Amino acid sequence: MPTKGPARCDDRPRGARLYRTSTISVIRIPHTASARLLALRPQSVGCRRRHGVGFLGVLCLLVLVTILSYGVLLRPDLAALCNPSMAGVLQAVVGPWGAVFVSIGLLISVAGAYLSWVLLAAEILYSASNYDTMPRFLSHENKSGHPSMAL
Repeated sequence: MPTKGPARCDDRPRGARLYRTSTISVIRIPHTASARLLALRPQSVGCRRRHGVGFLGVLCLLVLVTILSYGVLLRPDLAALCNPSMAGVLQAVVGPWGAVFVSIGLLISVAGAYLSWVLLAAEILYSASNYDTMPRFLSHENKSGHPSMAL
């Protein structure tokens, strides 16, 4: 369990692993989806550009949320906030509905991350079956060209 004081040495690697895992899912899943779309419809070249713009937008939001929270609350107040701490920051800015807004957004985000991990697992099974390292039935695609049996 994380402490309320300074971070312990064993909390830092765990936090870095969680951050790295979430970053990989934010980057890898849209890349895989855009590669599949480009393979199905070569005329949709703008998909890669939209992926890059979306990644830069998410990166800017991450930096803004991290930096701007120091302008709202003092550092000891930020350290005392419960998770999700962004809910406490928004509650200090706009009132109680800000915490509810962030909590609902967090639920939607977790559901999206779960969906992306399921799709990534299906993509691994599908790719492996195309190279005959998994059973062949996993490479079956539906009429839209998506791996239906791997899901």
